[in-house]
Parts: sequence; C-alpha cells; structure tokens
Amino acid sequence: MKLNPDKHFSISQETLSVVLDKYGIKDFTFGFINEGIENSSAWIESGSKKFVLRVYSQGKSDENI
Repeated sequence: MKLNPDKHFSISQETLSVVLDKYGIKDFTFGFINEGIENSSAWIESGSKKFVLRVYSQGKSDENI
C-alpha cells in the first residue's frame, strides 16, 4: 500500500512519452512496479533495451535519495 497515494505522480503513456522523448525514446511499452510504499516506479522496454524509471516523492533532498 502506498503512502499518500493521492500525492503520487501519475505514470501513464502520455506522461512517460514527455519524459522519454527527452532521451530519444519514442516507441516503448511499460508496466507498473508496485513494490515501494513512497515512490512511483515503472519498467520500460524500447526495442532490445530495458529501463526502470523511479519518480521520487516531493520533499526529498538529494541526500535522502
């Protein structure tokens, strides 16, 4: 169960397209990783490459990541 689920980043095809376009990734599939309780994560596949995107909750500093 996620802490404060109403405050989490919504991972969707549209939001991922905006982020991944900046890295030249245009054709991809994705799925949710529901293991964490605070952060949002997704697996992403594009061609033969595999990635994990983790979105940290607001309020965390670089030292806490």
